Amino acid sequence: MFTATFTQKVTTATGYEMIGATSTGMVVDNFYNSTGVLLEQDVYLSPTTLIKYFPNTNGTYNEQMFLNGSTIAFINQLYNSANLELSQTTYSASGTALVSDVYSYNAKNLLIGDIKTTLVTGVVDNIVYGYNATNQLATMTHTNASGFVTEIDTISNGVTSIVTYKAPVTPATSPSTVTAPTTTITTPTAPPSTPTVTPSTPTVTPSTPTVTPVTVTPIAVTPVATVKLPAVILASTVSQTINLATGYETIGKNALGSEIDNFFNSAGVLLEQDQHVTASLLVKYFLNADGSYSEQMFINGSTIAQSNMVYSSTGLEQSQTLYSSTGAVITTDTYTYNANKQMLTDVKTTAGIVDNIVYAYNASNQLATMTHTNNSGFVTEIDTFTNGIAHAVYYTPTPVVTTPVVAAPVITPTVVTPTVALPPMPTVITPTTWSNIAGYGEINFLTALDYATKTTIPVVTSPINIDWNISSTQANSVEAAGYTGKGVVIADIDTGVDLNNKALTSNLSQYDWNFLNNTANVQDDNGHGSFTASEMIATNNDSNGIVGASTGAQLMVLKALDAKGNGSVANIVTAIDYAVDHGANIINMSLGSVIPAPTILAALAYANSHGVLVAVASGNNLGHTPEYPAIYATQLPNIMAVAASQILPISTAPLTYADYSNEAGSNSAYNYVVAPGGSLKGYNQSGQVISDSGTSMASAMVASEMADLIQAYNSIPHTANTPSLDTFVMTAITSTSHPISIVGLQPIPTSALMA
Repeated sequence: MFTATFTQKVTTATGYEMIGATSTGMVVDNFYNSTGVLLEQDVYLSPTTLIKYFPNTNGTYNEQMFLNGSTIAFINQLYNSANLELSQTTYSASGTALVSDVYSYNAKNLLIGDIKTTLVTGVVDNIVYGYNATNQLATMTHTNASGFVTEIDTISNGVTSIVTYKAPVTPATSPSTVTAPTTTITTPTAPPSTPTVTPSTPTVTPSTPTVTPVTVTPIAVTPVATVKLPAVILASTVSQTINLATGYETIGKNALGSEIDNFFNSAGVLLEQDQHVTASLLVKYFLNADGSYSEQMFINGSTIAQSNMVYSSTGLEQSQTLYSSTGAVITTDTYTYNANKQMLTDVKTTAGIVDNIVYAYNASNQLATMTHTNNSGFVTEIDTFTNGIAHAVYYTPTPVVTTPVVAAPVITPTVVTPTVALPPMPTVITPTTWSNIAGYGEINFLTALDYATKTTIPVVTSPINIDWNISSTQANSVEAAGYTGKGVVIADIDTGVDLNNKALTSNLSQYDWNFLNNTANVQDDNGHGSFTASEMIATNNDSNGIVGASTGAQLMVLKALDAKGNGSVANIVTAIDYAVDHGANIINMSLGSVIPAPTILAALAYANSHGVLVAVASGNNLGHTPEYPAIYATQLPNIMAVAASQILPISTAPLTYADYSNEAGSNSAYNYVVAPGGSLKGYNQSGQVISDSGTSMASAMVASEMADLIQAYNSIPHTANTPSLDTFVMTAITSTSHPISIVGLQPIPTSALMA
């Protein structure tokens, strides 16, 4: 069990819980009864590995390991008061016992016996351990259930150098001529004190083979000290060394308990490191003599890499290839950099279509433009940035195709009658039920609550100074009817919140946590988290018009992003798991990346299995598909990807799809909607009122809509026909979202659509 520094105490029905962290940053939860006796300790070794310890009154304790959010223990171990493991049982994902081990020790607490039983087959392997005079392991003798020796391993200096197998016992007489003995046992009328049964046993003389020991000289382990290893190579302990034909392998663990396998050549040079990040994620690094290296990612035990990345000796990624589960190449990227190690070019190839991207920077080394050209050298797109935020995309005209069989793309199947006169303006595409750009369209709180409650909620006139995100979605009418998200907990994974702003702190959770330094201090040092909190739970301020869309909800502030708005995948995964385990009903993730994150997908699946809904920003990179993790809405039903809408000074279409949003990118419908995100008002980390735009703000609005709908779900009568909560909420949102105008955007090329 672990020692930790505890920062939070929570009273429970039968005692209390203490929450803290170890010196290495692992989260630890201790559970005590009302008299202060420790009953259980939960240790989060990694985002996907939870260890539970259960102390017994006699000094022994049990340990259980849970993987990937499963509620079924993967392993159960019993220890005595001296921390010696007495037994272990390994289970499958469905809870079936697979293997059991029962251990015994000598007076020096060295393992001397292991009775290993494969429970599915009943096969027993009795292992006896022998030690030399210096207490180093010398031999391991294996016998089967019949007592026959099946294997003898000889070990020198902890390195297995000889494995000798004894041949199976062969009867002296051919099996075809051996008659099984017949033994008659008569049951006495009264039980004797000790019945004696002597079966007739044939004489079997085993053929004893001559075993000639093979002398193997262990390879000297002498790593070359002058080789500088990349930062991705992790340090680890070494518990086993195995000689190979061309070198040797070491097996051990890193500081977080993950298995690390290193492969060396005969000269002691590290060639490959395998990092078992989780039970389902394996990352392999292949090192080159010049300091460059390749990285491959394997998911769920597949022998086919999901991705292959090549890095220079300075750690700059040179190329990346993404593969399907069958090994087919999906996308390749080749990168170049300037003297400041900033990306200059990216040649991206998808299904034979090439997108050459050239990056340009301003005098402050901030990204200024991205210019895209196609295979033929035509400029297809120019993205202009200010302070790293994309503001516009300009498409150059494509060459005119004169072939008469090529028709202009059909914008909408609706026939426009001559009586409809449109003023001169940019092209407006009005999607129907589903659009591969805007998904289901713009949300509306009022129609969603009407749909969910099967009532008609009165429309309330919005105060003139209230921000447009509240008035356009009619969230104020819903609040006036009492739907404020009361009783619902929203976890916001962001940069924190301004703890000095009373408008944001009236209803914070007791489980707020900072995953950057493992403390309860969640003070915002960037402003982004305070702004998203403003959209969700800010109390009404008539003087500035800022009010949240779910003011009755409780906010669980989970700080996983730093002062620059950046965060690690590990911290985000831990925050998701933490939110689920500490009672969040909704998680808002106003964040994203262009890099796949399988561990985040696994954490979101864990949230899905516990009925926790997730709103995720689609991204502000003008992409034809959502960023990660929003794109996981195509795989999990509890995730809603959210794009942003904006107000434009066009009288016929004032509310439009924000052109910086990452589009839905699919002709097949999934959970993707649009919400207000352009030029909204909110608070920063210092309590100042600012204006900001992005899908981050839109995601927070959808999280609020989810909160109001969960409150409604909890208040309506439930029958056998009442849908599950996640189906109820997601259906209400998508079914009542309405088409939104798309000004100036080109249709998505067929080649860019998701399958």
